[in-house]
Amino acid sequence: MKTVIVIAGTAAVLALTGCSSSSTDTTSSPTPVQTSAVASPTETAASPMASEIGPIMVAPDETEVTATVGRSINFDVGAKPGNWDIQSSDPAVVSVTKGGKQGDAVFNPGAQALAVGTATVTLTDSTSEMDAMVYTVTVTE
Repeated sequence: MKTVIVIAGTAAVLALTGCSSSSTDTTSSPTPVQTSAVASPTETAASPMASEIGPIMVAPDETEVTATVGRSINFDVGAKPGNWDIQSSDPAVVSVTKGGKQGDAVFNPGAQALAVGTATVTLTDSTSEMDAMVYTVTVTE
């Protein structure tokens, strides 16, 4: 992946150099472009790249989630995310946030991996139309 980014960056620099106006110093070389690599799933919150990774998306049919410390987790509950209550068996390991409408946006219930350990996250439909969803969340470094 880094090779592709470097090649694309080099091509972009060369293309821009070809379009730039000429100067009196024709011996100068193009300024190197600094690129960033995509973080791998094994990077931790201590890594500056960890904060650039989006949330872990969890489907209703999943029961196990593994996240590194610092990662966000988004629980897909369907069309009415505000109808779901959410609890964590260990808020020191996994904190949770109820979904619903905030301003003009609608958010699914979510969680944040805070510390290494395991917690059970339970989502319960407050209208009793849907069965509860229970997830085992394992947080690693």
